[in-house]
Amino acid sequence: MIQIRKCIRGWRRWLGLALVMALLFVLLASVRFYLVLRNAKPWIEPLPGVCIEPSRPFVKASDLGPATAFKLFLQAVAEPEGAHLPADSYRVWSRDWSEALTKLAVHRWPKTPPPPAPQPNDGAMQDPEFAPLFDADGSEIEGPTLGLPAEHPALQPEAPWTLEQCRDVQRLVGLHEPKLELLDRALTAPDPQMPTVDSFSFLLPYMADAQELVGWLAISAQYRAATGDYAGCFRDLDRAARMGNLVCRGGSLVEYLVGFKCQAVAADAAWMVARREDIPPELLIQAARGFLAVLDGAEPLVEAMRLEPLPVMNAIAEVYVNPDLLDTYDGKHEESGRLAEIRRASRRLVFRLRGSTLETTTANLRSAYQHLVAIAEQPYSLAVSEAYGDFIARLDESAMRQYRGAARVRDPIGLMAALTFMPPLGTAHRKVAGRDARLRGMALFLAIQAYEKKHGALPERLDQLVPDYLPRVPEDPFDGKPFRYLRNGVPGLPVHAWGVYSVGEDFTDDGGKAHSVGTPDNDHGPNPDLVWPSQEYPKPPPAP
Repeated sequence: MIQIRKCIRGWRRWLGLALVMALLFVLLASVRFYLVLRNAKPWIEPLPGVCIEPSRPFVKASDLGPATAFKLFLQAVAEPEGAHLPADSYRVWSRDWSEALTKLAVHRWPKTPPPPAPQPNDGAMQDPEFAPLFDADGSEIEGPTLGLPAEHPALQPEAPWTLEQCRDVQRLVGLHEPKLELLDRALTAPDPQMPTVDSFSFLLPYMADAQELVGWLAISAQYRAATGDYAGCFRDLDRAARMGNLVCRGGSLVEYLVGFKCQAVAADAAWMVARREDIPPELLIQAARGFLAVLDGAEPLVEAMRLEPLPVMNAIAEVYVNPDLLDTYDGKHEESGRLAEIRRASRRLVFRLRGSTLETTTANLRSAYQHLVAIAEQPYSLAVSEAYGDFIARLDESAMRQYRGAARVRDPIGLMAALTFMPPLGTAHRKVAGRDARLRGMALFLAIQAYEKKHGALPERLDQLVPDYLPRVPEDPFDGKPFRYLRNGVPGLPVHAWGVYSVGEDFTDDGGKAHSVGTPDNDHGPNPDLVWPSQEYPKPPPAP
């Protein structure tokens, strides 16, 4: 009995000592946590004087009436009624027009209709307008009515145009005419405005429709040029380019990227038409000035940077209203049970102790966007490109401080949001410079063509184009110098070929080296410079 009592007294002493040690450990940890929290560095500092408020007021779709540019635009980009053929007929193209645009890059639109495809001699009457298609062996093509399968021989780029394809495009020209009238009204509406994107759940279905219409305009332009309607051809291309500006008026970077795509399609089609067709110089001058006018009316990138915070701030507000959304950052949202609830509650408490509240997160994100706006206000250059990289690197460094130890960075939620939403913004400025180079390069290319047609010789210098052909010689958006001009000797082309070029995304003048027209890269690799030559580049040999 005495031994048992001694044993109990011994366990009590050890238990008391353990409790004292535990309390001391908790006290020391709390003091350390307090000191670290007190000395934690903010992950961003504000930039006084930098405004991130958009220049235009917030606009909802419901605020825009039926005669506004937005509502007219929605009607214009919708697929025309009757574009789908009856169920017993065969649609030649799918609506994304990719097969037709790819084929146009290889084969110009035929000036005379091609012969009909071979059909079985069974004596059956065929509707000449919607005759079914047949394979080479004479068997009728079976499949969905929305388009031929992409692997079908008739859709391959090297295949010549078929009579069915030509008839389908001719039929669609008439169906699109009323739509183009609506588009013209939208493009000429006073103060054209698109709805302001204020949420990541904001649906932009009309962005896909806009790209479909631009693809159609490129096809229509080349069809009109092949039939001698050069004015109608460049009218379609001007519509496509100006539609890119209208799309950007909503303010989100998604819309900007779609707008850039619209203008790239217009510029590429203009180069093909001008190279293939004998366009009157007056129309070339008008088109050249039109491309510069589109660029002069484009929304500056800084407007998108000022509108980008709006959906981000609304998403952050939802996070604080519904704290369970925080769990998705740590991958703990699938846990359940009492222990998981305690773990989530403790994590939220730590976030709050480390300075993450709706007010502090909102303030910090606004400061971060101030840094981006300050960069976006500058013309693109190597220094600006490096400034974006340095900003994202500072965010990454703050993240490393956060994860190396407890409470090293204040407001971890704001930092996580910045690391999620801001890195893609660093490439937007480069894409704007690429769009600017494309439109300026095409304006110069068309003006030089017009000069050559009028004078029988190429200009010696680009400044000879001013003021009769262009209001100014545009600058290269990548280095601020005038575009380069090669009167002959374009690398990779015959010696008599001429061209204009930009130094491109590497900011280095490589003497006009490229292997495709006006794009930083394609399926064959990157282009050192962005070049608009008088001749097409030779196709690379097929891979073995």
